[in-house]
Amino acid sequence: MKRNSTLSTLFVSLLLAFSSVVAQNTNCPAPLNPTTTSVGTNSAVLNWTAPSGVQFYYVQWRPVTNPPSNYTQVIAQVPVYTLGNLQCNTAYEWRVQSVCSGSGIIITSPYAGPLTFTTLSCGGTVCPAPTNLSATNITANSAVLSWTGVSLPATYNLRYRTQSTAAWTTVNGVSSPYQFGNLTCNTTYEWQVQSVCANTTGTTTLSPWSASAFFTTLPCSVNCPAPTGLSVTNITSNSAMLSWNAVTGAVSYQVRYRPSSTTTWSYLTSISPAITISGLICNKAYVWQVRSICTPSSNTSTSVFSALHTFVTAACPSVCQTPTGLTASNITATSALLSWIATNATSYNVRYRISGTTTWTNLNTSGTSVTISSLQPASAYEWQVQGVCLSTNATTALSLWSASAFFQTLSANNLCSAPVNLSVTGVSQQGALLNWSAVPNALAYNIRYRNTNSTAWVNTTSSANFKQIGGLQPGQAYVWQVQAVCSNLNGVTVLSPWSVLHTFTTPLLALVNPNPADKNTVLNFIADKEEMVSIEVRDIIGNLLIIKPFTASINSNEVTLSTESLKDGIYYVKIISAAGIQSVRFVVKH
Repeated sequence: MKRNSTLSTLFVSLLLAFSSVVAQNTNCPAPLNPTTTSVGTNSAVLNWTAPSGVQFYYVQWRPVTNPPSNYTQVIAQVPVYTLGNLQCNTAYEWRVQSVCSGSGIIITSPYAGPLTFTTLSCGGTVCPAPTNLSATNITANSAVLSWTGVSLPATYNLRYRTQSTAAWTTVNGVSSPYQFGNLTCNTTYEWQVQSVCANTTGTTTLSPWSASAFFTTLPCSVNCPAPTGLSVTNITSNSAMLSWNAVTGAVSYQVRYRPSSTTTWSYLTSISPAITISGLICNKAYVWQVRSICTPSSNTSTSVFSALHTFVTAACPSVCQTPTGLTASNITATSALLSWIATNATSYNVRYRISGTTTWTNLNTSGTSVTISSLQPASAYEWQVQGVCLSTNATTALSLWSASAFFQTLSANNLCSAPVNLSVTGVSQQGALLNWSAVPNALAYNIRYRNTNSTAWVNTTSSANFKQIGGLQPGQAYVWQVQAVCSNLNGVTVLSPWSVLHTFTTPLLALVNPNPADKNTVLNFIADKEEMVSIEVRDIIGNLLIIKPFTASINSNEVTLSTESLKDGIYYVKIISAAGIQSVRFVVKH
């Protein structure tokens, strides 16, 4: 866990509170785009986009019950939080709130959400019902229906009825958005959606019907005919002008278009019977329609959409991009790995020569790197790359040659080998001493390490064949590597390959004893600063049973917890601090 001094101060102020002022203010922006992913039988991942100026977040969740239960709240330092210990086949709702600081007060944003999700069934996969039903683009005789679907492969069934009709009408195999037509004007419709989920055995599972949603078509009005005479002119690779015959009584027109290979429409409005659309894909077939918007008296009437009309954008411009980002690595006395950034080319020409000579050696490759060999030791080389593009008419086009890049091979007696004999000593909860055998000719070493749960490396250097690292997380596995930095006889710095990966694990910071516990147990933990923390005891499904504020001291701390009232079973004690959450499992047995 990364520690942030600003967040620590803010968290302490929040827990001591009530001597601080908490306010909700538009200067603290709410989290953006909240979504739920990776829903399992007893877990789900909550995600959102971080706005600027936010220190941390309050995340709240609860089961969907009637009457509603209280929210459970935690602090999230990053815009993602994994819920665990959930009940299978259960509906949950959650919301998230930004926490900012300003002028000595705590400022919270409005909540984003709530959002709902349903955990998978206790025996395996469940087919959840769709959510977030909405109706848009409502006219006297049509509407566009949308909903949030499920993450499983699925299609959907839709059923609807008017308020005066008891029987449902069902439409099977639809998708969101759905264009709902042939409706009766000035009529209220009730509608629901059902998921049809496919599983790996080739069978399908039906979800329950969603909650009902309602919309009312516009009032009946005078005739508003659909446009005719559709045509397309001024077609380019990314734009086109659409036009149609003007409709008497129309005050504007709604145009929709899409690639013929998709089902998602883009909508535009025009007050004249013509409009230019842009941002199109070159050499692509499109379909489009237009409908009239009329205004008799105070009511707006919309026609049905016209018949489909098609057009194809112009061919894509043929430009073959010049490669960039040339780098040479894995340099030895007789070979080197040459790499560059990919372009729109289908293959690449590579040429190289000893600097100062006039004769190039040429080769072609379909990738963005190539190893060249049979080079002369201790020699400077120049090299360039050229893109080879294949156009739509099967002809080839060549880019310009790239700018020259240079490298120098090693001397035959001055190689730079990867470090070996990696070992770790002095491992603590937050640090470790990394060791390796010295490499001849090495001037220094590059070291990189990361938590096995992360893909981001932490990079550092050392002038000796050891390095003390810190800031680690307790009870976590880490991997690390070393690379030698050498100098050849010509004074050119070269790098060895990275060593093989080596692993180690830091010990935990917290301990519960006795475990199993009877009437009480003692929690011991280590803190790196004096601060207010919250001690929580929860059962195996996450229910909060004990909460105890505690002022932690630097280094060792001891808290006695009464377990006499707890039933036999498995529990978790959590230490919630500004640095994050530590969790320790223990057992109660009377």
